[in-house]
Amino acid sequence: MNEIERLFDMTEHPERYSAQDWHNLVGGNPLQEKEKKDAWDDITHQYQARHVRLHTTPLRWAAALAGLAMLTGITYATVRYFTNEGRQTPPIATEQAISHPIDTLQAAEKALGTPTDTLSTRIFENVTLHAMLQEMARFYGINIEFDDMTTSQLRLYYEWDQHNSLDEVVRQLNSFEHVSISRHDSILFIH
Repeated sequence: MNEIERLFDMTEHPERYSAQDWHNLVGGNPLQEKEKKDAWDDITHQYQARHVRLHTTPLRWAAALAGLAMLTGITYATVRYFTNEGRQTPPIATEQAISHPIDTLQAAEKALGTPTDTLSTRIFENVTLHAMLQEMARFYGINIEFDDMTTSQLRLYYEWDQHNSLDEVVRQLNSFEHVSISRHDSILFIH
């Protein structure tokens, strides 16, 4: 009978076997137990000696400090990025803001704490070409004429630098697809 058959027989008929039989099947003989214990003690001793040596090396400390410095830098950058600290963004013009320019300028002045006449960049986000060009026409003192009203309803994102000349602004706007603007004296023609 091999060991597996013997184990099955022992579990089905435990009354047939003594405690020594169980011990021999499960634990082996005492000499093997001592050899196992000595081997285990030797492995444990070697592991502890190596483990203590690894934890006390200067390179381990240097690596821990470098990791801590890197983690601190990443945390600082993340906080700074998400809090938008130190950055002021120009006000964003919407159709509602364009229809009430005085209220919008006063709100921007209050939010930024600076006079709005010093602002030089306007951001038009999802604003119709018609509304955007009306504001620019007031700024530059010109008139606008649309050949096709569907073009006037195009919605654009555009950052308008008010220090740019009218010709430069027209050149930039002409880079948009479906936009063709020409200038004759003080009139902008949008085709």
